[in-house]
Amino acid sequence: MTLVGKSPYSYGGGRTDSSVAKNEFDCSSFIAWFYRKAGLPLVVQSAASTTLLAQTGTEVEWSNMQRGDVLVTPNTYTEDRLHAAIYLGNGFILHDSSPTNGVAISRLNELVNYKTSKTLTWADLLKPGTVRRETSE
Repeated sequence: MTLVGKSPYSYGGGRTDSSVAKNEFDCSSFIAWFYRKAGLPLVVQSAASTTLLAQTGTEVEWSNMQRGDVLVTPNTYTEDRLHAAIYLGNGFILHDSSPTNGVAISRLNELVNYKTSKTLTWADLLKPGTVRRETSE
């Protein structure tokens, strides 16, 4: 939460010690860093990707997601639509994206980018993908 609004989005960032020290992340490297800081390394930081995050933990149904679950878009999406986020509960996600200008908390029913789409919400983007449960707690 200390990075919300203070860590601008950096495509490809968060994969070197120098980049991490500067809080330069993209969506997948932010999630890898977040879980590593919590003592649960999901993927190798230097190789963090949405494709790898979609293979961690246990898959659960969208209707059963809980706080702390990782939401990942389908790997069939084009690179500019790939995204991952951490579900905070009550319809909120914690993520790092260019439309939010970095680490942010968003509602799943908010538009991804009101400048480019008047209909695509974060839920619309993420729901066709997978929900990953990283802990059993």
